[in-house]
Amino acid sequence: FFFDSVVVLWEVMEGSTFDCKWLLLPSEEAKAARLSLALEKLHVGAAELDNLKPQRRVYHQQGNIFFLSKREEVKKKVAAETEEKEALQQMTAANVMQLKQGVTEHKLQFMPTY
Repeated sequence: FFFDSVVVLWEVMEGSTFDCKWLLLPSEEAKAARLSLALEKLHVGAAELDNLKPQRRVYHQQGNIFFLSKREEVKKKVAAETEEKEALQQMTAANVMQLKQGVTEHKLQFMPTY
C-alpha cells in the first residue's frame, strides 16, 4: 500500500476483548484535509486582496507563469476557485461520513457480545 492512498487510523476500544485495532480507510479523509488546507489558503489570499487599494495590480499565477492582472479580476478567479473547492469539500465530507457509518455498522455486526 502507498501511504498517500491510505489513511491509517489507530482505534482504542476500551471494555472489549480487543485492546486496539488497525483500521484502513480510503484516502477520503486525507483528501478532505488537503481541501481544508487549500480552502484556508484561498480565504487568506482573498482577505489579502481585500486589503489592497482598488487600483493596485497584482501577480496571478497560471501554471508556472505569473501574470500581472487587475485586483478585481484576481478576486473573481479566487472566489470562483473557492466556491469550486467548497463544493468538492462538501462532497468529500459526505463520503467520509458514509465511510464512517459503514465502518460503525461493520463493527456492530462483528463485535462480540458478552
